[in-house]
Formats: sequence, structure tokens, C-alpha cells
Amino acid sequence: MKTCLKAFGTFFKKMHQSVILVFTCIFALCLPLVSMHSGALAQPPKTGSGEAKPWVKIERNVVYGDQNEPMHRGDIYVRGDLAKVANRKLPAVIVIHGGAWTVGDKVNDTVHAKRLAERGYWVMSINYRLAPAHPFPCQLDDCERALNWVVDNAERHRIDTDRIGVW
Repeated sequence: MKTCLKAFGTFFKKMHQSVILVFTCIFALCLPLVSMHSGALAQPPKTGSGEAKPWVKIERNVVYGDQNEPMHRGDIYVRGDLAKVANRKLPAVIVIHGGAWTVGDKVNDTVHAKRLAERGYWVMSINYRLAPAHPFPCQLDDCERALNWVVDNAERHRIDTDRIGVW
């Protein structure tokens, strides 16, 4: 019986790794489809020589899930000149940091988030609960919570819900 349980444990670990690999491959293959959607990409800001890059407004540690869970926080990035434009809905990108669900932080992708915001996207870079303290699929649940938060708050943040992507 002990050998059977050990074999099952090994099988389960390999299956778990396969599921993660398959999910990662599907995610990587679907990401370009977001940018192929007509109108999904905002145009980069037009700056002539000598003009400064547009500034980016950053709102740090916005709670997207459980108030008592410190990892349910995200940073919002919006290009400064678009932050006040009331009649324009913005395409949005949720930035999910790398780290195989076990390490990393939203600040690791600050450069990417700022660059997306400079190009006219509304961006939320999120943290999520990390394994092994929080076993898979807690991380996916947190990403789903963040997406639901973005959709639920789309009107307030002027987000075009037909143009939401993930980085």
C-alpha cells in the first residue's frame, strides 16, 4: 500500500507540472491574439525630437480582492494626459509578474507597466498569493479576482471592457 501511495504521489506531481506547462503554453500562444484584435493596441504617443516622454500617474497598492490579504494588491498606471480625459475609454492590460507562481512581485514589471501606460493603456500590475504557502490554483483565483475587479470598476476608471488583455 505504501508503494502504491508513493507512486500515486509521484504521478500527481508530474501531472501537476504538466498542467502548469500546458497552461503556460496556452497562455503564451493566446497573448498575441490580444494585440491582433482590431483597435486593441493604442497608438504610441507622438513626440517630436526634444519632447519629453509623457508622464505616468501611478496609484500604488489598490486592493483588488480580500482587504485582509496583503497580496491582493495592484498598482495602477495611467498616462498623465489621459488620466483626466473623461470621454475616452482606454484599453486595459493586467500585468501578472513571472516567477512560476512561487516568487516575484508586481514591482518587477514596473518598467513594462509604465511603457504600456505611456502608449495609452490603463494598466494594473498585480501581486498574487505565492506557492507553496498557497497551493495552486490559488494564484489563478487571484488573477481572476483582479480581472473581475477591473471589469467591476471599468466605468470609474474609464476602461473599455471589450479591450482587456493580460501581460
